[in-house]
Amino acid sequence: YTPIRRCLQTSFALLLGQILAKKKNILYLNFEPFAGYSRFNMNSGKEEITNLMYFISNAREKFYQHFQTSIRSVNGLDYIPPAFSFVDLSIITAEQWIKLIEMIISECSYDYVILDLSDNLQGLFQILENCDRVYTITRDDGISMAKINQYEKLLTELEHRGINEKTKKFKFPEFRNIPYEIEQLPFCELSKYTKIIVREDLNEQLSEM
Repeated sequence: YTPIRRCLQTSFALLLGQILAKKKNILYLNFEPFAGYSRFNMNSGKEEITNLMYFISNAREKFYQHFQTSIRSVNGLDYIPPAFSFVDLSIITAEQWIKLIEMIISECSYDYVILDLSDNLQGLFQILENCDRVYTITRDDGISMAKINQYEKLLTELEHRGINEKTKKFKFPEFRNIPYEIEQLPFCELSKYTKIIVREDLNEQLSEM
């Protein structure tokens, strides 16, 4: 998560997932209000992340089955299509999101779950508190630095210092071309930088990739 816009957060998250998927079982979840729905799923079905909420509250015994039918995959990376409507995202509570993530971890066999988070989520900070690692992209321009500073001060004021402690901040150089197609991301220049950024955290997994 980063409060800065248009900084390759989603490309980084998708690329990290595909890199790790070479050796591990990885799930990617997107929580953007406008994720570019067609980029993830060209079908018009209803298998998207917000629809899983019904099975948490009303039919938990059917959760795993519905979850499995919702999964899409690219280069070995599993993902649930993101929400089509930001309104559906905004009304889901922090407790519901955390319950969904807990159920996925307990009932589905993933080594890592990558969360591509956004400001519009209820309980953003509670979700970040439950993460093992938070990657935050920064930039050197004044506006970006001011946003990061405000975000970090808010974390302190609201007593979410644990998020700062588990956060790894970094910035990318300017790239000439980042592919639109998700499956092409591992072959672009961003891939090299992504491996460098996460090598310290995931050295064992990356050593053979």
